[in-house]
Amino acid sequence: MLLNYLKLTLRLLQRNPFFTLINVTGLSVGFAVFFVLWHHAEYELKSDQFHKDHERIFRVYSDFYFNSGIDWTHYLCGSMHPVFATIAKEQFTAIESTTRIIHQRNLDEVRWEGPQTDTAGWSELETKVILSYVDRQGVKRTFKETKAAYADPNFFDFFSIRLIKGEPRQVLNNPDGVVLSESISKKYFGEDDPVGKTLLRNGTQAVTVTGVFQDPP
Repeated sequence: MLLNYLKLTLRLLQRNPFFTLINVTGLSVGFAVFFVLWHHAEYELKSDQFHKDHERIFRVYSDFYFNSGIDWTHYLCGSMHPVFATIAKEQFTAIESTTRIIHQRNLDEVRWEGPQTDTAGWSELETKVILSYVDRQGVKRTFKETKAAYADPNFFDFFSIRLIKGEPRQVLNNPDGVVLSESISKKYFGEDDPVGKTLLRNGTQAVTVTGVFQDPP
């Protein structure tokens, strides 16, 4: 019986070769996309699970409803006004700790001057980040970065990102301190110890390397 069904199927496929090609190609592409997206989705769902107590860490987002003049628009944003961290910590006793990150793409907006202060004392920053220093041979080395970020002093204590050099609770205590990733440290200084070295941000602001963290998995 099964052999008869197989013969019938092959005859039908041979009868309309053009549509057979389309159907088989479409089915093959569908399976290929499914397996690729399945692997990608599985990877994304596990991307932050290396953090200690990852199931107890929550990201706060904004849920907007605003009137464009014609109708109402609903907008979700994966970020929150920085002062919310201070207010939430005061209002909700279940919150044990908060930390904030502002990515380079948002540096043209505003940032906090001190650790978790209110809206007073905010300043605007450039999104451009160019770091430079003079090496042992007296040559000025310059690097343009696109993935810089500001973070609260408790960032390395909050997340399980291992520091190769520096203490988690101290590396970001200095407003002019900068922590480099392991790969960036090697790109700038090779095998030399970068801690204590001074970099110039955009040619004007001096920042001191206070630590090096292991590249996240």
